[in-house]
Amino acid sequence: MIKFYKYLYYRLYSWNLKTWGVNDMPQWNSLFGLSFMMVLNFLTLIAFLNTIIFFDDFSDLISIKQISFFGVIILIFNYSWTIRDERYKQIAKELNKEPKIKRVHNTIKIVLYFVVSFAVFVLIAIMSGKHK
Repeated sequence: MIKFYKYLYYRLYSWNLKTWGVNDMPQWNSLFGLSFMMVLNFLTLIAFLNTIIFFDDFSDLISIKQISFFGVIILIFNYSWTIRDERYKQIAKELNKEPKIKRVHNTIKIVLYFVVSFAVFVLIAIMSGKHK
């Protein structure tokens, strides 16, 4: 899973770098994008378990402060893993020589990851709203 997130960070970084250049700080935009997806998936998992097991209101299970705290922890972890000591440059150097066919397969995986992550989140939100 770590390998996938590393690759996801790299693809976000390289896309942002090509699209808007170095002045847009692609390493930071990629950090926030990666962290957002990790927090979204964590919240989806909690909401799913809550809906299936307890059928309670999601807000009773976890507070905004707890979500914010978890998000900050994820940001700090991802910062130390990708940006500190300019590690994003090492990641880009390591992954930028990917063969074209592998890049296509990995692009499909990333698109599926985004689509499924958002779709499951929306589905769980709808399911949890029907239990009220």
